[in-house]
Amino acid sequence: MKFKLGQKERKTRPRLSRKSNHKIQDVVSIAKNEVSNLHFWLIAIVIAALFISISIASIYFYIHKNTNQIYHVYFGEEKVGTVSDQQVIKDLVAEREEALNNQNPDFEVQLNVDQIRFESESGYKLVSDDEEVLAQVSRRLQSHVVGVELVVDGKFIAIVKDEETAQQILEQIKSKYTVEESIEKVENEVAVLSKKQTDEPKVQSTLKEVNFVEEVELNAVDTQPENIKNPEDVLTSLQTGDNVNKKYTVVEGDCITCIATKLDIPSWVIYENNNLSEDSILNIGDELDVTVIEPVLSVETVEEVVEVIDIGYDIEPIYDDTLKEGKTVIVTKGKNGKKEKIYKVFKTDGRELDQSKRETISETVLIEPVNEVVRKGTKIVPGAGTGNFRWPLVSPSITSYYGYRWGRLHAALDMVSGNRKILAADTGTVVSAGWNGSYGNAIVIDHNNGYRTLYGHLSSIHVSVGMNVERGEQIGVMGSTGNSTGPHLHFEIIKNGVQKNPLIYLN
Repeated sequence: MKFKLGQKERKTRPRLSRKSNHKIQDVVSIAKNEVSNLHFWLIAIVIAALFISISIASIYFYIHKNTNQIYHVYFGEEKVGTVSDQQVIKDLVAEREEALNNQNPDFEVQLNVDQIRFESESGYKLVSDDEEVLAQVSRRLQSHVVGVELVVDGKFIAIVKDEETAQQILEQIKSKYTVEESIEKVENEVAVLSKKQTDEPKVQSTLKEVNFVEEVELNAVDTQPENIKNPEDVLTSLQTGDNVNKKYTVVEGDCITCIATKLDIPSWVIYENNNLSEDSILNIGDELDVTVIEPVLSVETVEEVVEVIDIGYDIEPIYDDTLKEGKTVIVTKGKNGKKEKIYKVFKTDGRELDQSKRETISETVLIEPVNEVVRKGTKIVPGAGTGNFRWPLVSPSITSYYGYRWGRLHAALDMVSGNRKILAADTGTVVSAGWNGSYGNAIVIDHNNGYRTLYGHLSSIHVSVGMNVERGEQIGVMGSTGNSTGPHLHFEIIKNGVQKNPLIYLN
């Protein structure tokens, strides 16, 4: 086919025959019928599904409405019935317990509710019988008295009403050593041992721990009402034990230490029970309370003590052979320093039984001491002391200072040491050696220079009157004779007949 230049190609469609048109119309008609049928069935299916859903929901609602939960009640291993709610049993128990507590206010009564248990079940129209089960449970409930057993170091002491009562008793025992008055007493006791003649407060004590020495157990036990003890009686029993009051009548030759040794009891028991002091005088026929209280339950306290202690100054000597030995001339007066010492004190039933158990926490120097410069004579005169006093014990600990206590002047230093040897504080002549009243076994040395020294409460004496002794020579052994509360040395320095503070003279 040829075209002329500039002409467009004409597109032509093939024409369908009349017979083909009829076939297409038939197909369209069939398709419309099929769609109509499908739509019908879809609607039918939706309606059926909706009907089924409504039916299922109705059935579920009906079943749910008639489903309930019940509780099978067992007493021990026996099933006693079924209840609609556990609370009906709990209300019965509470009512019975309230009635029992009102009837028995002096002790605790419990029911055997530990025998009751429940098993739940859910189902369709389950049946329960609350009234019958309540009657069955009520008949099976039994009451019993419960107390708390107090045991000390494995030994049965008593049964009290309940644990609260037992704890109150224990706290009352502890409170004797924890109340403010007790702490003040501790501070005063330590202060007496630590201060010289001054009103300045030097000691502060803080309670850190309070424990029982013995092991204490509290056990719940079934019991009878008549076995439950009065709390006051139990408290008294724990504090005093089974002690019986004991008396002693003073006879000729008795002293407090002698009586304590004879009865094998601590001297402090006699002092404390009878309100005596070291200066008290015993008369023949006096009746003393010598009861030793041995509590069943003892309290151990730990106190932290803060004490300001004097630091003694040293002597810087300038030796002078023109001065008689023992003579001194002060060039520069010395001055004590001060240090703060923090330590732990352990007490049993309010009493420090062993000072050696004290634990030092820290020591801080507050003021450095200023040394004293003195000229010391070296010119020897036979039989005369040097005037330079050494400590009569090795590594001593001071237990009581020079000063007022119990309203009277204590004109000495009391000291203790692990080394019990008593040493002469200076050269001199023994002028007294033997029993000396309240001093017990005692020694007096005249240093032939206006000074004398006294050593009291010795257990044994190694010198005799008239002997010359050298400075540092052993003269006896520390003890607790005479009016003494325990082994220690009572040491005095006497100048021209007047008792002086030994700390001023000791090097």
